Amino acid sequence: MTAEYKKRLIDFVSKNDVFVESLDVEFDKYANMIADFFAIDCERMTSKATRRREYVLPRRMLLWFCRNKFGNRTSLGQLGRFCGGFDHATVLYQIKKFNEDYAYDSMFKDDADGVMNRLGYRVQKLTKENYTIEQIDLQL
Repeated sequence: MTAEYKKRLIDFVSKNDVFVESLDVEFDKYANMIADFFAIDCERMTSKATRRREYVLPRRMLLWFCRNKFGNRTSLGQLGRFCGGFDHATVLYQIKKFNEDYAYDSMFKDDADGVMNRLGYRVQKLTKENYTIEQIDLQL
């Protein structure tokens, strides 16, 4: 390896480490806000250890929100790792399930709208079963 190649490689790795670290900090912030909204333990919500509904639904909202918030800045696998070690297929399923629940379950929709409002976003309909977020101005 040449000295120039080593320097570029070190720069690339350090930039990506900072990038992933900043995503991790943002993810933790949103996870704590969602856990506070539902009055549950954030550690249990972001853990694979529990499959209880009271933790699964907030986790689903968290994964869906972060996927829409971060977009292509992070992969499904990274989101899964941030949320307790889930693989990309599980994250994809949770995002799909969020869209279905939001479309057909009014209690879930009310909870999701409350969470998104607290985070400063609004759920926006794209198609019949596909949603995204848009930022709103919070008048505090």
